[in-house]
Amino acid sequence: MTLAMDPFEAECHAIALAASPYHKVLRKLSPRPFYEWPLPGEVKIGLLLDVETTGTDPNQDAVIELGMIRFAYTASGILLAPPRRR
Repeated sequence: MTLAMDPFEAECHAIALAASPYHKVLRKLSPRPFYEWPLPGEVKIGLLLDVETTGTDPNQDAVIELGMIRFAYTASGILLAPPRRR
């Protein structure tokens, strides 16, 4: 038996749960529009850098991993999906 809920009812439940100090409501991310090269003038490129270390002391600990991901965003701060692979 599947209990279906319309979007309005689901949002009402989410709002009620978010008001509680015991719950955190996460929303599903909506798909972003793809961008094509060359980028229009108002689109900018950013780089997210994640650094993994063996600790928090720069004099004793070492960097053990770097992770980077390139992303595009508009001047108003909207993130765009990666370019389509051909």
